[in-house]
Amino acid sequence: MKTSFIDTNVIDFCIKSGMDAQDFKALLNKYGYFPVIGSWTVYEHARCYKSKLETMKSNFAFILNLQPFFSCPRNMLYLYEYQALTGRNLISPLLFLHSNRGLAEKVAKLSKGIIDSETEKVIQKRNINVDEMRSNWKPSGMKNLYKKYNDFDARKKYILEILPKNKEAQIATKQLFSLFNFEISDVDLLSFIKNINAYPAFRTLLYQHLYLDFSSEKNNKRPAKDKLPDGIQVIEASYCRAFITGDQNLLNKHGKFINSDIEWINIFDLIKVNPKK
Repeated sequence: MKTSFIDTNVIDFCIKSGMDAQDFKALLNKYGYFPVIGSWTVYEHARCYKSKLETMKSNFAFILNLQPFFSCPRNMLYLYEYQALTGRNLISPLLFLHSNRGLAEKVAKLSKGIIDSETEKVIQKRNINVDEMRSNWKPSGMKNLYKKYNDFDARKKYILEILPKNKEAQIATKQLFSLFNFEISDVDLLSFIKNINAYPAFRTLLYQHLYLDFSSEKNNKRPAKDKLPDGIQVIEASYCRAFITGDQNLLNKHGKFINSDIEWINIFDLIKVNPKK
């Protein structure tokens, strides 16, 4: 079975189209996919608890009946990869897909409309964090290195070519680790650059920053608000084999740009329907 990350909009679409969780899981099984839900997806469905409580309960009942794996939160993915990079641990993909009893229990409560104080605080904090991420966003230190390239893939290829020797690009890459108070030596940094595909969460984070540079420059403004959460979900899916979504921009541009290794699946193709315009 291929572990397949389920985007937030897929749950909404299935419910609106009248497909229950058992039928959706059977469809996934037919094509060899096993559903994975991320903690950010849980947050996105939970944040409407004040305005759309019944919708929230329905969404979480669907997730509960889907019986998915839950992906490891981003901060833990980063920590495991950092520990592996610095020789303190070994990476096993099995660490990132687990039953996660705590999150499963939270989903069960949310399906009944139960919002405890801890969950409410997490929702409020993440609401603030999304706004702060966008307002505090700054171009990466690599922006001036690839101005001559108007194509994102060409920019990414160029950065990967110069990273082993270009100090400016290396400093900008180190800053990504410092976001989480991770200190890495020059030796560890070069190891990361040389074996970047061995660290898919940090690799996707790097490409996300490059893409936000590209997007903001192209549109001459800060990245759109949805670009930040979309990137978070793709990072959470770093150790999955596939990503299922109905977001056409994520399918054809943003998602594929920052993680081209994953299999991108259009939910409308999977269910054989046409998206509404």
